[in-house]
Amino acid sequence: MVLVSAALAAVLLAACAGPAAPGDGPPEALLGGWELVGGRGPDGEVVPQDGHPITLEIDEGHWAGSGGCNRYSGSATVDGDELTMLEIAVTEMACLEGGVMEAEAAYLAAFTTVDRWALDDDTLTLTGPDAELVFARQAPVEDAALVGTTWQLAELISGDGPDAAVSSTWTDAELVFGEDGRLSGSTGCNRLMGGFELDGEVLVLGPLATTRMACTDDGAAEQERQVLAVLDAGPLTVELEGDRLVLRAPDGSALGYRAD
Repeated sequence: MVLVSAALAAVLLAACAGPAAPGDGPPEALLGGWELVGGRGPDGEVVPQDGHPITLEIDEGHWAGSGGCNRYSGSATVDGDELTMLEIAVTEMACLEGGVMEAEAAYLAAFTTVDRWALDDDTLTLTGPDAELVFARQAPVEDAALVGTTWQLAELISGDGPDAAVSSTWTDAELVFGEDGRLSGSTGCNRLMGGFELDGEVLVLGPLATTRMACTDDGAAEQERQVLAVLDAGPLTVELEGDRLVLRAPDGSALGYRAD
């Protein structure tokens, strides 16, 4: 699957009301992960596509998730059954599988207009003037083990903060941290290997060695350059949540992986 890179975050899909006041966080029953079952909005029906779930993660005032292709994040306030969406930012990658981008666009158009919520057991319904989104509660995902898991490259992240840019992978790449303290994997063009040391959330790699095959595809070559730039940048910060691993360099650039 080939995806197109673009700039991140600072894309405001909705902006209303002011800063959240103390006590405006959601009820505890809303906290956790949700997956869209279906819905409708200003742009029509929202139909999640196979292999591209649309999700919502609620953590106090922070609301985030996947639109099926891109990540979105923002904040909201809750007052009784009323919901006020604040600024929402979204990455701008393009997924080429049929129907994925259409489903995401329809979802985001609906999500940014919702102003009511209702909970019935493990079903969450968000509604607005011309929107209804129905979610089912997700079972908690345990953190995958860093060591012994095959990590598939999912995102290339450059820059930091609001100027960060997220691009998707051009070709398959992976990392495996072995029990023996050895790292193996690939950049998407060449194999790589070396040692690693983990101290809490600090990961030190190296020295790393790679095979010397020429990357004949420009996209694969650029992906390899970014992968090696992060892995060679010095001590990395490990961000591990569920099946997602982010290795972040001191300058903020990062690699995002998913557990296979």
